[in-house]
Amino acid sequence: MISVFTPSHNTRFLKAAYQSLLAQSHTDWEWVILLNGPAERIHLPFADRRVRFERCEKFAGIGELKAIAVSKCKGDILVELDHDDMLMPDALAAVWTVFAINKNVVFTYSDTAQIDEDGNPDPSEFSADHGWTYYQDNGYKTASSFKPYPHNISYIWYAPNHLRAFRRSAYEFAGGYDRSLTVLDDQDLMTRLYQIGGF
Repeated sequence: MISVFTPSHNTRFLKAAYQSLLAQSHTDWEWVILLNGPAERIHLPFADRRVRFERCEKFAGIGELKAIAVSKCKGDILVELDHDDMLMPDALAAVWTVFAINKNVVFTYSDTAQIDEDGNPDPSEFSADHGWTYYQDNGYKTASSFKPYPHNISYIWYAPNHLRAFRRSAYEFAGGYDRSLTVLDDQDLMTRLYQIGGF
């Protein structure tokens, strides 16, 4: 099973994220939403046993929140879904396939399309001077992810953006999210995952 996890202090976009999960061609997933502090639980249009709300009573930093969220997950594959993100319909199927075929792979990631607050394509770009390239996909301007070379992984602006997924076994072996971090939690975890398996 794939465990999707989402810490959130602002639930404004969670319904759109949920709709993108409902549209997945791979249906063996759970979604763990960790509400941070006073964040309000959203009302889903119908009961879905795959969705679980958890709460962190104190307002915590992102490293701690993600570590808590993962601790609530049951799946062998972990997918980080930010509370303002959406997935393309075959995203989880692609993740499942990558890990099923490539036993040495511990982490997989995707290209990224930016959207605005209404879910419409955002045509803005990062500078080509820094190596960014783009292509059109399903009406979205999509940024090509950088190759998983040490140089790229070492810089947060080059590090893989969403979607990000990893094996639970590798996550635990690497020590998980650093609970003390309030920024760069993803880059920190990725640099440790990079040392133990394939990207």
